[in-house]
Amino acid sequence: MERMYADDRRPSSEELESMKEKLRKELDAVLQESSEEIVS
Repeated sequence: MERMYADDRRPSSEELESMKEKLRKELDAVLQESSEEIVS
């Protein structure tokens, strides 16, 4: 797998978890909007 970060600039586990949580919230919002449009 291709590296996205140089080893000395790699995010910590905590930073990765934070990024993942933010992405999950954004994804949930997008999916919620999509499902509301389908229902309408």
